[in-house]
Amino acid sequence: MTYNSLQLRWTILLKRTGLDMKSRGVHVLHFHTLRKWFRTRLEGYLTRSQIEYLMGHLRKEYLDGSYFRPPSDDLIASYKAAMHRLYILWSEEPKIEDLRKKTLLDMARLLGFREKTIRKIESMLEKKSIEDVLKELRKFRRL
Repeated sequence: MTYNSLQLRWTILLKRTGLDMKSRGVHVLHFHTLRKWFRTRLEGYLTRSQIEYLMGHLRKEYLDGSYFRPPSDDLIASYKAAMHRLYILWSEEPKIEDLRKKTLLDMARLLGFREKTIRKIESMLEKKSIEDVLKELRKFRRL
């Protein structure tokens, strides 16, 4: 599929949804908006190198273009773990409890918890209530 055909389909989609607003004759939500949204939504969940790699930005001007070669399985696993951040529409209404759990994990990542600790938090959330997990996390911060 060519870039022009994708651009045309994007424009048709905007018109069908009523989001084809223009400013100074240019669509406000142009096709490149998806790339910016993708990068913004994955910040803090994947490394900058992983995000750039997934966006296809690894060229000669990026140092990672020469040195960054992630194992496919690791990159796929990292992407799947962060994929919930990219959902635009859900076919069903998400449960508030699930959203709270995702938010807690998101905050742990943003606070700089290691991925090993994040996985421990995920397993605790399967067995305990969010309030109990928060109490345990507060103990970690005091140490």
